[in-house]
Amino acid sequence: MVEESMPSVQELKGVMYLDPSWFDIINIPDEKNKGLPIKSWISFKPFCQKGHHGFMSHLGKKYPPESTNTDEFQVQSYGPHHLTVTFNNTNEMRFVGTKDVFASIHHSNVTHMDISKGGIGVSLGKEGKKSVFRIWECSTGIIRRELDGHCGYGYSVRLFPSGIVIITSGGDMVLNIWSAETGKSHRTLKGHTAGVNDTAIVGIGKNVVSVSNDSTIRLWNCGSGLCLDVISKIDDVPIICEINDYIFNCNSHNLKERKEGEHDTENKLLVVGCEKGLIVGVNIFDRAVVFQNKIDSGIKDIKFNGENGILVGCENDSLHKYSLNSLNGEMSLQLERVWLDSESSIESLLVVSDGVFVGRRDGSCIWYSENHDVGIKRISLVGADADPIYSLAKDDQYIYTGARDGKIRKYLLSHIFKS
Repeated sequence: MVEESMPSVQELKGVMYLDPSWFDIINIPDEKNKGLPIKSWISFKPFCQKGHHGFMSHLGKKYPPESTNTDEFQVQSYGPHHLTVTFNNTNEMRFVGTKDVFASIHHSNVTHMDISKGGIGVSLGKEGKKSVFRIWECSTGIIRRELDGHCGYGYSVRLFPSGIVIITSGGDMVLNIWSAETGKSHRTLKGHTAGVNDTAIVGIGKNVVSVSNDSTIRLWNCGSGLCLDVISKIDDVPIICEINDYIFNCNSHNLKERKEGEHDTENKLLVVGCEKGLIVGVNIFDRAVVFQNKIDSGIKDIKFNGENGILVGCENDSLHKYSLNSLNGEMSLQLERVWLDSESSIESLLVVSDGVFVGRRDGSCIWYSENHDVGIKRISLVGADADPIYSLAKDDQYIYTGARDGKIRKYLLSHIFKS
């Protein structure tokens, strides 16, 4: 196992924040805006330094917004759905407003969410002391079904590739497989001895993998509900997992025949992020741990980035970028970069268009990119008023965010990446 030491951190100088009411204000017709000009706050928070604060004034739809109270903030471009601002002629941020807000799907804490290509969303939220899984229409936010079957708190929810089957997990130690069309549970997977934190779907979905507070990683057959194998037991509590296709060139120590009921597990790499900072890579078919790294922070989310990249979001506010390497038959993670420009814990990640959206505990949701062909390296989705962004999802047209305030916000991709 590699014990990771922090490299010289490549710091972006800080984070810019905009009053979440800005886009609501500027889209009110002038005849209804009796108090023009209207001021909204803007701030720039350098990492581990005192913040800089100013105001943006909306003078009316016919006039450009103006920075008042300070000349540190300069407006570069603006529109009904975006505002691009620089701080001291650097640190450019493009702010983007919501296209729609679904406020009635959940009461609070939208901790997990997934979106199908067929226009259906599924999410996990809270109502009082109860967790609630709900299916809803992406176009309207209308609730279609409620998935009622777990005892206690729910922990995760995912859609299968078909878009009509759902898997959930919870503190009751089980996984449930549901029909999105009827809302009925067709299979309950039992075998874990503690809460099931996350799941990942193998191939088209005949098998799934789960990670649990009992420190095990298990492989299941969805048709029979049987646990096919305990893939690994690790020295940490696995919190989050993801699967990606990967052609293994490293030596296999556990090569075996496929078990009955096992499908599409060849060339599948599972990465697991853990409570105390362990990152584990597993060759699912071989049941072999192919790499382990340890970082000095709990892991909140982990995502594949292309064929050979992995992004890790941490409790200590940092975002780590790794590349997968294979040398002399051994796999390893190579740390390429650490972003550390915020003092707020990362809660969620979403890879989009040569970059990654990072949802944080302070309510910010910012897109980072290293692509030099991209004009703007950072974009902020505005809307949550200091409510943590617990979940992120997307379809072909929209980005969706789920926050502590219970609201699911939609952002149009064409607003995000175009003027």
